Amino acid sequence: MGTCGAGPDAGVGLTRVTHPEVEHWLELFNAGEYFEAHESLEGLWLTAQEPEKTFLKGLIHAAVALYQYRRGNAHGARVKCASMFRYLRPYAPTHGGLAVGSLLLDFERFYRDAGWVSDGSPLPHPTEPWPTARRVLCDETALNDLPIPLGSRSQAEEMR
Repeated sequence: MGTCGAGPDAGVGLTRVTHPEVEHWLELFNAGEYFEAHESLEGLWLTAQEPEKTFLKGLIHAAVALYQYRRGNAHGARVKCASMFRYLRPYAPTHGGLAVGSLLLDFERFYRDAGWVSDGSPLPHPTEPWPTARRVLCDETALNDLPIPLGSRSQAEEMR
């Protein structure tokens, strides 16, 4: 059997059981309610200790990146996407009951055409589906083999 949560805090905190606020974030995020998803984690993030605090910050930035994309704010969308990659990459492939690696791959695909857009220019219409967050079970060994997006580091650095 595989383990759940290959991130830096395996065995503590949010690794084995998704916190109710994270579950609520997942539902809002997948419904496209990005502003509300961001707000749903603020209280938990403010009181969290490391390493959960950075994980939660990454989830918040994921929601804000898509909120800014939807608003047409190219700079805000790129900056939050880049910081989301920085915060969540260490928690891939799974953490807190979420398939983090899968979420990063979704973002990489979604933002593929947006990285080159200059500030003030309209963002391209997405050619890929909007990213979704997925739950995992602790015995899903296939998710532990999910690759971390290879282009994420260079793409995230280019988007700054």
